[in-house]
Amino acid sequence: MSKTSVDYFKSVESGVQLTEGVIRNPQKYTALGLLGPPETKLYKKRWAILGIFVFYSASNAMQWIQYSIIANIVMKYYDVTDEAVNWTSLIYMVLYIPFIFPASYLLDKLLGVAVGFLFPPMLVKNSEDVTVIGDGLQTMFYIVAAITSVILVLILLFFKAEPPLPPSSAQAVQREAETSENFLFSVKTLLLNKGYLLLLLSYAINVGIFYALSTLLSQIILPYYPGHETDAGRIGLVIVLAGMLGSVLCGVVLDKTHRFKETTLCVYIFSFLGMMLFTFTLDSGHIYVVYLTSASLGFFMTGYLPVGFEFATELTYPEPEGTSAGLLNAATQVLGILFTLLYSHLFTIWGIFWANIGLCVTLGFGCLMTTLIPNDLRRQKAKL
Repeated sequence: MSKTSVDYFKSVESGVQLTEGVIRNPQKYTALGLLGPPETKLYKKRWAILGIFVFYSASNAMQWIQYSIIANIVMKYYDVTDEAVNWTSLIYMVLYIPFIFPASYLLDKLLGVAVGFLFPPMLVKNSEDVTVIGDGLQTMFYIVAAITSVILVLILLFFKAEPPLPPSSAQAVQREAETSENFLFSVKTLLLNKGYLLLLLSYAINVGIFYALSTLLSQIILPYYPGHETDAGRIGLVIVLAGMLGSVLCGVVLDKTHRFKETTLCVYIFSFLGMMLFTFTLDSGHIYVVYLTSASLGFFMTGYLPVGFEFATELTYPEPEGTSAGLLNAATQVLGILFTLLYSHLFTIWGIFWANIGLCVTLGFGCLMTTLIPNDLRRQKAKL
């Protein structure tokens, strides 16, 4: 029986190295018993699909953070505790865990987090008059409802699961793997991958801490800078925008060097240092210092998101990206919930400074775990 392209790439994964000449000379496929290179095509429509997906993901993430960034105002209007407001963010993570497995897809949500940080403090002003707060909340509700309704219509009319032909040979292999292997078998394979498990935990620590910081950002900043609700939202925006820049630059580095482990470790270490800088300058008394340290923190901590996903893809190829990404996200939600609950509790018993020190120590542990991940770049081997 002729080997499929999945068999071919798994032979690379198991250590059987086929030369680049085999790929570049189709006549050699027959000698190796292969069916030949898969047919691929790039469609211009992919940019429209990507745009719809980005706006959908953004609207999703915006609603995750829109109440916690104005927690003190929501507490006043609804007469609830800060814990109740925190759960408007936590419920996102709780429900994500069981639903990520059947969905098994990746949400790129940085744009939405930025919008969620920026606009709620601008639309909902802190006031002693609850009517003013209610009017601001109503305006925010109407805007979110209108935007999400438009996005829903666009998805129903234009969104497709996949193009007729894959865009690359690597994607062709993964598409075939998705149809030839069941989901549970793929999950089992991933859970037996020691390198992936190390990345799974270290990634969940980094991003889980980012989720906790994002959820509790106003509660971290306002005790030091009372009345600066709008600044708290803008600082959140700065974190995300700096992270977008970090994501792009890290992507360029990965594309040029293919140093996945080294880049992942470097970004992780600077995330740790950024958290230390944020912790020790938060009480400086100058809000602009918080902007600067938050930008440093966001550049590396948010920039780590795509770097971690790319490294996971390398470690787990040719398993479906949706499955490996889904497990990463599920683990992240679990630790995000735990860190948010623990972090907010430590505010009351330790204070904000020592609670932040606890996060720094945890990030340091994540750095150590990252050094232990094997540099097994399976996807790069498959391209040789």
